[in-house]
Amino acid sequence: MWGVLTGMLVVAVVGTSDPSTARVTRLECVSAVAAELEVTSAEPFPLRNALTELQVGPVVSSLSRYPDGGDTHTLIFTLTRDELFSVSVNDPAVVRYDPSNGQDVWQIDPIDPATAQHCAGAG
Repeated sequence: MWGVLTGMLVVAVVGTSDPSTARVTRLECVSAVAAELEVTSAEPFPLRNALTELQVGPVVSSLSRYPDGGDTHTLIFTLTRDELFSVSVNDPAVVRYDPSNGQDVWQIDPIDPATAQHCAGAG
């Protein structure tokens, strides 16, 4: 007995564009226990039904917000001071969504905790 195999053609499109990037526009200790890291991108951070995450090396923060004016080109992440000072300038840093759609990822330049404002005596 012969069967008929019906196949499906799957086409994968591989993008040639560079990944999105964001830059740190503010790094500041805002209390005795908390620090804020503000990132800005030329492309907006879209509103999603997913958590926005910042990952710097082993540190992951999903505590984020848009600035008071609602500009979607900027996100402000909150980290503990301990988390901030546990990262290294050599750690890769990205902003992404969880769950991810596999596309919305922003690479961030190295983050140097030593440049944080108002963090005297930290580290």
